[in-house]
Amino acid sequence: MTEGAFTSMDFNLPTRDRPVSHAFSEAPICEQCGQEDPPFFNIDCPYCKHLLKSPSTTVSQIFAIMRQWIPNTQRNLGVLVEEAIRRGANVNDRDSLTDMTMLHYCAKAGAIKIGNLEGVVGAIRTLLQSGANVEARCSWLDMTAVQLAAHFNAPDVILVLVREGEANPQVVSREYDDGNALHIAARSLALDAIRVLLRMDCDPLMEDSKSLKPVQCMPKKYGHIQCESSKILEIVEKIRGEFEAFESTNVSQVRARRQAEDVQNQKDTPRKDRHLIRRESGSFSDLEAFGFKIGDRVCVDKRRQGVLRFFGRTEFQSGLWAGVELDESAGRNDGSVGNYRYFSCKPNFGIFCAASKLSQIASPEQHTSSSMETRERSESGLSDIQGLRPCSAASSSASVSSPFLELGANVTLAGGKKGVIRFFGEVKFNNALWVGVEFDEPIGKNDGSVDGTRYFRCKPNHGMFVTPNKVFRDEFPQNSVR
Repeated sequence: MTEGAFTSMDFNLPTRDRPVSHAFSEAPICEQCGQEDPPFFNIDCPYCKHLLKSPSTTVSQIFAIMRQWIPNTQRNLGVLVEEAIRRGANVNDRDSLTDMTMLHYCAKAGAIKIGNLEGVVGAIRTLLQSGANVEARCSWLDMTAVQLAAHFNAPDVILVLVREGEANPQVVSREYDDGNALHIAARSLALDAIRVLLRMDCDPLMEDSKSLKPVQCMPKKYGHIQCESSKILEIVEKIRGEFEAFESTNVSQVRARRQAEDVQNQKDTPRKDRHLIRRESGSFSDLEAFGFKIGDRVCVDKRRQGVLRFFGRTEFQSGLWAGVELDESAGRNDGSVGNYRYFSCKPNFGIFCAASKLSQIASPEQHTSSSMETRERSESGLSDIQGLRPCSAASSSASVSSPFLELGANVTLAGGKKGVIRFFGEVKFNNALWVGVEFDEPIGKNDGSVDGTRYFRCKPNHGMFVTPNKVFRDEFPQNSVR
């Protein structure tokens, strides 16, 4: 296939059956473009094109190219999608740095005056036909592809996702106060996206968690610009006009449809689950970072045992939470909290705990392997934190089983900083699991200690603590993808 000046080489690797999250990598840049300030992969450069077409270029490197928010990259996103698929990528693979899928990147590239619309729409159709998950969320932003398209004012992308992919523009985003795609578009003053969403029956009467309708979400300030310039005021007035025109002619239809949906939901949902909104487990990256999978045997607070049924972000509190079905009636719920259901179990058999309170119950084989590893580390003179006896705040780090965040692993942080994991566990300065990273250069914030408590040792300003979802391994252990 040829698009613009690109010519594909004749190779196709078998597609993986299951999606994976690709470790952080830098974009392949030719020597000439590497001398630019800043250096970037130039899709119009013949030498960079040669690198792109080379079979040695990885899917992780192609994700790195997709991250470049520059027009000549976004105009050729369809080519990048094709190159990733030819290298065996599953259409639901994720870029671990952003937790975005190829569908998420395409949704952004469909923004007006940014990408090559025909190429982006074609790529989206290819992804949908191959089984791309339209409801997949980028965990950092808690946004689906159609929500990203609303934010970036990509009306044609919204049309394809809703009509052909059956994406639901009504789903809410916690990042936008539980607002739907119209709330998101209104905040971004995305006029074209609003027009399409209204045609797609996205509810303009729905209120977010702050009791605001979409039309009430338009910002008083847009970036650093007060919404007083004539151009912005004109857009604001057009958006108001769109909502007013729609409500004056369609408000009764919207209310009737909403009532019909409520009636149907009551018929389809068991009585005890009526009015509960179902929440699915978190992204692959969330589970991957802690070394868990749904269905694992786990222990809560080192006392109560059960099966992991949910792992992700919740409506009742920020952060990562684990939902566990206990072996005994020692819980607090049936898998639901408030108006949201996260999993189903018998009453008082369900419990939620912070991810830091969860530990995996090791099999006999894992226990033997762990004991041998501990013995080897002891014989070599290494402790869990570089020769220091773990303090009480850090002592629970061994209770977390994660091949992805093992001590000594080379990692990249969100933002591109590279370092080595020196600590992983609970800390005194926050009630959660944290990762301590040592850098080669003085780009950190401490020496491995915080508020008088030492977790590891390094030079001043060479250490930093971050949450696990911001840490990405540069290489993964074998058989680690589940």
